[in-house]
Amino acid sequence: MMAPSAPRLSLASSPNVAPGELFMAIMPWLAVLVAFVIVGWILLSIIRRTSRNTDSLLNDGFTLGQLRKMHARGELTSEEYEQARSIILGHHGSPADISPGAAGSDTPMESENPDANDQ
Repeated sequence: MMAPSAPRLSLASSPNVAPGELFMAIMPWLAVLVAFVIVGWILLSIIRRTSRNTDSLLNDGFTLGQLRKMHARGELTSEEYEQARSIILGHHGSPADISPGAAGSDTPMESENPDANDQ
């Protein structure tokens, strides 16, 4: 007994197919394509909106200097200051983990190995 073969996709070349039947054969695939485009557009919109919101937090001109002034005026507790500072620096560990050559430091980081600096 022979297994049934898959239907051939030769509707457009078949002279016995009416135009309405061809449209009905293509319609489900066209709907799938339109659905993919709509879902992709929605996802892209969400991603753009999310990235725009996170970028605006850093582009509002809020600097470490302003953060230090707020801490000095007593508007921030020491804990809030350290949390905000680590967020601005992009560092989520403890403040002691920040090395001397980390972002915001004017001095270059020197190697712990004194022989490495002689090269």
